[in-house]
Amino acid sequence: MRFGVATLFKAGLMGPGHVPRVAGAMQAAGTSTEGPYRGLAGAFSDQGSKSGAVAVSFAAAVHTRFKAAAACTVSFTGLPATGSAMWLVEIEGGGDHTITWPAAVTWDGGAPPPLAAGTASTWLVFATRDGGTTIAAGPMFLSVGG
Repeated sequence: MRFGVATLFKAGLMGPGHVPRVAGAMQAAGTSTEGPYRGLAGAFSDQGSKSGAVAVSFAAAVHTRFKAAAACTVSFTGLPATGSAMWLVEIEGGGDHTITWPAAVTWDGGAPPPLAAGTASTWLVFATRDGGTTIAAGPMFLSVGG
């Protein structure tokens, strides 16, 4: 089910003051005036060329990038035990190699999207609301650059 902007505005879920209130409340220490937040703004981690195990630490960055130099097995660490979290993983050349994801990941559409090959990157978005027991995932951008 999709809701239009007018419906969300009437319900108080979107509109003047909603986004500015959240954006204006962000603080460098990882809290807002309404409590801790994760995934709204944060650090970027470029892991460079990787093969084998690739640990994506949510505690270190909400946007992690790596270049797949060979087959990779991705794991997620540092997820909050309570509340929700959303993060990005950017993979350059992932389509040239096998990328294995944690069993907790459930892909939009039922399967991982095809990843970009060569020097192009695929941006993927991940989200959890139970500490990583279940992780929803899907593509943000399928092929950027290259």
